[in-house]
Amino acid sequence: MDGLARLAPASGHPRPDAVPVPDDLAAFIETLGLAGEDASAERQAARLLVDAMGVAIYTTDAAGSLTYYNEAAASLWGWRPPLQEQRWCGSWRIVAPDGAEMPPDQCPMAVCLREGRAVRGAWAFAERPDGQRIPFAPFPSPLRAPDGRLVGAVNVLVDISGLKAAENRLARAEARFQTAQDIAPEGFVVLEPIRDAAGTVVDFRIDYANAAAMRLLGLRPRRGREAGGRLSLVLPMHAGGPGGVLAEFTAVLETGSVSIRERGAGDGLGARSFRSRAVRLDHGVAVSFEDITARRRVEARARFLAEHDELTGLLNASGLRRRMEPMQDRADGAAILLVTLEGHRAALGRAAAEEAVRVAATRIARRLPAGAVAARIGADDFAVLVAGCPSLAVHELSAALLRDLAVPVATPEGPVALGTRVGVAVSEGAMDPDALMRDAELALSTARQGAGDRLAIFAPAALRGAPTIRQAEADLRQALAERQIEVHYQPIIATATRRIAGFEALARWKHPSRGFVSPGEFVPLAEETGLITQLGDQVLRQACRDAAGWPDALRVTVNISPTQLREEMLPRLVADALAASGLAARRLELELSEVTFLGDERAAAHALATLRAQGVALALDDFGSGFCSLAQLRSFPVGRVKIDRNLVVGVDAQREGAAIIRAIMRLAADLGLATTAEGVNTPGEFDRLAAEGCAEAQGFLFSPAQPAAAIPSLLARFG
Repeated sequence: MDGLARLAPASGHPRPDAVPVPDDLAAFIETLGLAGEDASAERQAARLLVDAMGVAIYTTDAAGSLTYYNEAAASLWGWRPPLQEQRWCGSWRIVAPDGAEMPPDQCPMAVCLREGRAVRGAWAFAERPDGQRIPFAPFPSPLRAPDGRLVGAVNVLVDISGLKAAENRLARAEARFQTAQDIAPEGFVVLEPIRDAAGTVVDFRIDYANAAAMRLLGLRPRRGREAGGRLSLVLPMHAGGPGGVLAEFTAVLETGSVSIRERGAGDGLGARSFRSRAVRLDHGVAVSFEDITARRRVEARARFLAEHDELTGLLNASGLRRRMEPMQDRADGAAILLVTLEGHRAALGRAAAEEAVRVAATRIARRLPAGAVAARIGADDFAVLVAGCPSLAVHELSAALLRDLAVPVATPEGPVALGTRVGVAVSEGAMDPDALMRDAELALSTARQGAGDRLAIFAPAALRGAPTIRQAEADLRQALAERQIEVHYQPIIATATRRIAGFEALARWKHPSRGFVSPGEFVPLAEETGLITQLGDQVLRQACRDAAGWPDALRVTVNISPTQLREEMLPRLVADALAASGLAARRLELELSEVTFLGDERAAAHALATLRAQGVALALDDFGSGFCSLAQLRSFPVGRVKIDRNLVVGVDAQREGAAIIRAIMRLAADLGLATTAEGVNTPGEFDRLAAEGCAEAQGFLFSPAQPAAAIPSLLARFG
């Protein structure tokens, strides 16, 4: 060895510049490209170079004992171990990244010596005598003699404290970012484009999504925080089309623009709504999602309450007005029904009274025909707007509402009866909303007069061509005075024999200048003007006179109005008509609608009992169209029910309709009542009714109402 190699320490820890360079270091020196003719000079140069380097370097022999280390290695270890030490290798202890002490035979240098190969890619902590741990990356390589023998190893130690500190700072920053994202109310996603072979963006992959985005978009975590999956599958309702998210985010990616959109609930996210803001991020797109569901619900609620009543859900006065405005130009006209409730406030507390109003609103809404709307326009006041509805249908709707609202309402304080008044105004053509409402209010004012539930109809165009309602009333009075009202008869057919069992008497008015006027127009006018009693008496007397000339087996059915039933003289008028005509009382049947019973039920029951005692038959019309039919069957002495035409239409083709008819047949049989079906227009309907056990039928299938002169031909036709 040269002089440097012969220098040995006198005592204690050697100084690095006194550590001899062994012959085995020649291979290392050769790796530095320093070997040459003057080996000693070259080794000296190598020694100076290694000592001057800021990288820790040390060598061991084949047994792992230290043979050399430089100042940088001593600085990393925190002390200067004596040579020939195997304190691996120079470090006080080696600690694995997980904090566990690394056994000497598992450290990279030991592996290098044992397997004779370089070891790369590991890092650990060198623990100093004072306990401080320095992260380092070792790069051990074997040293071999010229003959190939393993004679030791050289290890380069890289202090990675700065790198680990930077990694820790990055990890802390990422953790803070992650925490901020996790608690952020807004959703946040990072999207990576998915391109086809031509480079066109065809979809986006969700590379990252925070907790809020996962909740909002319905995502499930994959690979830690990466959401995975295609955007088109997450938002299928928003994906395609020119305004879809794929086109939107592709434009952001390609142009660097910022896109802000709002997307509503019910179009792909169930009940959620969100606001998105998209910006380009490197080669992808970052999107924030704000859940605006609550805001939209508040806005929707505000819009709803602007036009709707909060208690009932019906329109309010403002909403009704908005619905009326487009109807001003409708050629098919419109009608307004004003409904007011009475008598429940005084008997109930506030909560129970509001429950009664809510139930009444539900019943009104349930009765609405197609195209009609209902509104609550006061504490106990409602309005129904019907477009394109003929007068007869309006009258039927009004009567049905009276029937429905007559059913006692169950409240927390017990059942309560609602007093109901209905005022109706009808416009046959283009309407003035203000004028129509005034007419309805006038009708309601009339309906409020007197006791009991009442209906009043103000129909300025009830008689086409009449310049005023007063003129219409004058024309009707003149018609009654001059006996212009005719009685026509519609045959009632027994289903078992297909023979005529009787006729229903129907009033017809042929105006001298306007031709026939519909009963749906002049009957409400008669009710409104108080002429209904005179009209009903004329029809009753004429029907009895005509029927007296028919075969004895035939009966005649005459309709009785609510006003007539309330008249105390009705039983006497019926007795007079029978006596004057000579018609037997058993051949007269009085037909009463459900609304006939509303109001003073005790008086109605007394009148009906008197009529029944006279031998007159009673029938309940429009059975199945209201809510109180069953109660009336039990309370009033009717012997027949007439099934409402709405239940008959299509009964041959509708399983549900046939089931209802069958149930009515069973109920009537149990109560001992006869049945007649109205509005039978097809052979199929007739056959189904006959099969279900309905006793009689009437309708256009057999004949419309005909004048009395046509009775003989009808009898000859049906036998």
